[in-house]
Amino acid sequence: MAARILNGNQIREEIYIDLRQEIAKLRAAGIIPGLAAILVGDNAASKVYVTSKIQACETLGLNSFLITPPNTITTKELQAIVKDLNGRNEVDAILVQLPLPKQVDAKEILDTVDPTKDVDGFHPLNVGKLVAGRPNLVVCTPLGIMVAAQAEYPFTAFEAGVVDYLLKPIAATRFAESLHRARQHCRANPVSLREPASRPEVPVTEAPREASSSAPQLLVGERERRFYVLKPEKIDYIESHGNYVKFHTGNTEYICRDSVKRLAPALAHSGFLRIERSLVINTHAIHYVQRMGRGTYAFTLVSGACLHSGAAYREDILRVLPLAQVPGARASH
Repeated sequence: MAARILNGNQIREEIYIDLRQEIAKLRAAGIIPGLAAILVGDNAASKVYVTSKIQACETLGLNSFLITPPNTITTKELQAIVKDLNGRNEVDAILVQLPLPKQVDAKEILDTVDPTKDVDGFHPLNVGKLVAGRPNLVVCTPLGIMVAAQAEYPFTAFEAGVVDYLLKPIAATRFAESLHRARQHCRANPVSLREPASRPEVPVTEAPREASSSAPQLLVGERERRFYVLKPEKIDYIESHGNYVKFHTGNTEYICRDSVKRLAPALAHSGFLRIERSLVINTHAIHYVQRMGRGTYAFTLVSGACLHSGAAYREDILRVLPLAQVPGARASH
């Protein structure tokens, strides 16, 4: 495939058109937004970056304030500057240019910035909101990459030369987008559990309905960085996997941020049975059951998977499964 050049200047001008309209409305109301940029030291790349931001403010008719403390500044002294900017009404956005000198604790400085003025999106509160799927102020570099590339060009951390402040926000943003599309998909395309499915999995392009905690109609699993909407009846069994669970459908596995403890009762009405602390099986996927002794059983599924139950779950197994399906069930009563 031939290489394509992403025209950043053209994209910038298109964004400027919208911004000028918004800024004009604010100015008409007597409000002129202001950006305060803190540049410590004489890092050449940082100077270019901050200068471009100040020039952009002038181009758009925004106020800008450039603060250039000496390279010898301490963490407490820089915190005092940031706190002063937090309290100034004419300052709506604060940008602390990184890297900072070695003697300055960058995390302490970023934590000091008012989250509502944190235009870089580095404050823990803003990062947490992004990860939770409720983004407020988002890190501009990954957002700019995603806008420019329109999420069409995959890249790896090595190709992008990624660091913490770039890779994590991109991953969180892409996850939030995928989850949003999944929810939209199921709201627009409600699926009944009784409806026959022609495909065991549906790649998420638009998204899942928020399922009822008592009987979820759909589950969302991830495989190879893609999200899939799965019908419970297509899942053979579910097992714990650290802070996640694995959905097994035939020879395919999906992961989901959930727990067996929560899923087991929620899926009971769909024919699922908890046979071990970390295992829930779909009773419709059972091929045969073998009694192993001491109240335990070996379940062979249609897919060929063989799972063993725990003795603590013997009564649940005998109560749910037909007696004819469980060897020795009658003799146990």
